Amino acid sequence: MAGFRRFAEARIPLRREVTVLLGENSAGKSGVTDALRMLTEPLDGRRSLWANGDGVCRAGDHAGFTLRMTLRGTSSELAPYSDAITPSA
Repeated sequence: MAGFRRFAEARIPLRREVTVLLGENSAGKSGVTDALRMLTEPLDGRRSLWANGDGVCRAGDHAGFTLRMTLRGTSSELAPYSDAITPSA
């Protein structure tokens, strides 16, 4: 993430089994979750969260934000997530 919500720049490594986000109120937990929601396809087919100016980090001089997700694993390891992931061209 770069320039998104409370994050000027951040990398959030997720574990294969479970990743737990802990922090005080307004620490950015919801921002991480919302970034994941924007990077994946909604399983019910209804998008309820859109990229707009409200997501731009207010600290610093950010004109916009960038979200990127890198998946690592074999095709069979990533298969359970295939409905939520649309590969970029």
